[in-house]
Amino acid sequence: ETGGGVSKHGSGFFTLKQDKEGLEATYTPSTNGLAVTPVGTGSTSVNLVDLCLSTKQPATMAVVVSGVASLVLEVKDKVEVGSIITATTTLLDSTKRSLPASSLEHISLQITQDSDFVTIGSQESGSGGGQAQFPVTGAKLGQVTLTAQASYGGKQVTSLPVQVTVYPPLLLDPRNISLIIGAAFQFTHTG
Repeated sequence: ETGGGVSKHGSGFFTLKQDKEGLEATYTPSTNGLAVTPVGTGSTSVNLVDLCLSTKQPATMAVVVSGVASLVLEVKDKVEVGSIITATTTLLDSTKRSLPASSLEHISLQITQDSDFVTIGSQESGSGGGQAQFPVTGAKLGQVTLTAQASYGGKQVTSLPVQVTVYPPLLLDPRNISLIIGAAFQFTHTG
């Protein structure tokens, strides 16, 4: 993802200086635009130095490039057969802050399972930054382990596994009874 800024004032003839290698920076004189494209993670500053005018201080732009340091998978631990719950993945950087929602355009997310007791739907955008949601439907009785994986730029980050139990619906037998006052009746249940 490319970020940028605009230079105001000065002669219009500038050169760029960086304190570290971690991004590619270009200056376009016709638009006074400064574009930065990340190459790796980390923080750096880009200085715009005027070639015609002497200044006490160059114009400086601080740039922080974040990557996915960890991935958190949150999902309820139980689902009824045929019901749907939502699995939410949150992308965190090295400072444990959520990545912006725009980062999902550059990251491939998926949820894997160790058995076929649930079916996982396609990714939907989440309510907060760096979150994606997946519908999880209980298919058959049993216990399944879910794990989220994020892939970007040749790197892969995996969440901690989460166990989900698929249970049967509660059924009462018989479903309807008629009693007279003072009578008692015993019913059976499954689920």
